[in-house]
Amino acid sequence: MKNFVGVKTSGFKHIFEVAFIALFSALLFILNFTIAWIPNVELGTTLMMICAISFKKRVSFGIVNVYCLLNLIFYGTNDDNLMYFVVFNLYAAIMYLLKNFLINNKFYFILIVAIFGYSFGSWFALEKWCLYGKTFAISYWFNGLIFDLIHGTANSLISFVLYDKVLKLFSNIEQEYFFIFNKNFTKKYKPKYVI
Repeated sequence: MKNFVGVKTSGFKHIFEVAFIALFSALLFILNFTIAWIPNVELGTTLMMICAISFKKRVSFGIVNVYCLLNLIFYGTNDDNLMYFVVFNLYAAIMYLLKNFLINNKFYFILIVAIFGYSFGSWFALEKWCLYGKTFAISYWFNGLIFDLIHGTANSLISFVLYDKVLKLFSNIEQEYFFIFNKNFTKKYKPKYVI
């Protein structure tokens, strides 16, 4: 049986992958929705990026795109929600390419996630430049600087707290559900004592 990207898999593995993508994306969406009252503080970026360094490519990008689709469905179609597909896939691609380096380097992971948070508004300003012109884009970017500072700082703090705990959890389930993890996860990740 071939799965949704044309790779031959067993029926259980294929069904499990699709269900895992759906449930993990829904979990990310619900976690972000529950703390949406705090401006630009969200758990989704950190957890999506941990997924990008832990899971296989189709699982990682499946989670990212289903999460973006849930945002699109819940909050409606607008230029910002459409840009989530571009930005989060770009972030996940960078993390996926650096996965072997980042799997045991918490400091660099936190640094990259913080940079993502600080530059988030810049990507949207670039989109505004293309759609509405230079003046609007510059004012949009300038008005959002404080939110980018909050976003980057919150991302780094959340990553500092969650990085080891989530990777330890993933290493515990990896033995049973090895087929959703990238092949280097077991070789590279060295669990530390986590409370």
